[in-house]
Amino acid sequence: MLSVFLLPVITLARYVPAREWIRPYAAPAAALTAAVVLCLIDCIPNAHVTPIFIVAAGGITGLRVFHEPEPAPEEAVSES
Repeated sequence: MLSVFLLPVITLARYVPAREWIRPYAAPAAALTAAVVLCLIDCIPNAHVTPIFIVAAGGITGLRVFHEPEPAPEEAVSES
């Protein structure tokens, strides 16, 4: 169970630099990661797992497969 909660932290730290966490595209993932870490800290003495945090951890871990869409190549304009 520990790896379920730590993998999103590692993923965010590896794929999104810390200076980018305040940007609009990365701020929600950083906030969810903080919530997952707080849940992990809470689970140490209580061992009460809430499914929403596991779903959030899966969403953050999904950043590993997310790729920015590549811009469409510009068509060559031939002058005839």
